[in-house]
Amino acid sequence: MSGSFVSADAGTDHGGGPVFDPVVQFVNRYRERPRHVADRLFVSCGLYEPLIIPNRSMVPIFESAGMRVRYVEARDGHTWENWRDRLRDALLWTARGPAGETT
Repeated sequence: MSGSFVSADAGTDHGGGPVFDPVVQFVNRYRERPRHVADRLFVSCGLYEPLIIPNRSMVPIFESAGMRVRYVEARDGHTWENWRDRLRDALLWTARGPAGETT
């Protein structure tokens, strides 16, 4: 939910200052060699937040690693209300068993 998937693709000024440099390095490494870390991922982001492009760009990368991704864009920003309103769907999607049943 509003993941910090900022990478070098965003340029040298990622907007987070030096504290975000390790995040950028981690995302860059993952984008270079994506790997399967979960069967299902729920990725969501508000249309009115600067993280929308990095979140959109990660979906095909996650899928290329063999993960099933549910991606949701909300007419919202980087807010608690946005995350609250997506939480139920996120938990239901990620908690399903292999046959689709809720565990």
